[in-house]
Amino acid sequence: MSEKTIVAAQQLQRPMRAPSTRRKNRHDVPEKSANEDPTEDVTKKDAKAETDGKLVVSEFNESLTTLLETMQDTKTWFIFCLKSNDSQLSNQFDGKAGQAAS
Repeated sequence: MSEKTIVAAQQLQRPMRAPSTRRKNRHDVPEKSANEDPTEDVTKKDAKAETDGKLVVSEFNESLTTLLETMQDTKTWFIFCLKSNDSQLSNQFDGKAGQAAS
C-alpha cells in the first residue's frame, strides 16, 4: 500500500450553505387610518380562513368520493407468483404453473 492510498476520509458535518431567511409571498402591510375599525380586519381574516378551509375540505371530500366510486366499479385482482417457472428464471412466467382465480 502506497502513501497516496486513501484509507479513510471524513466529510464536513455542517451544511454547505446557510438556509435562506427570505420569506416568500411577503406583502407590505398597509398603514391603517385612525377611522378604521381594528376588529374589521380580524373578522375579514377569519372569514377568509374559514372559506379557504371549507374549499380544501370540499375538494378533499369530492376526491375521496370519486376514488371510492371508482373502486366500487372496478374488479379487484390479486396475483400471487410463488413459483413462476420450473427453471427458476427471472422475468419469465409459465402459464401451466400458475392458476387464475377471481
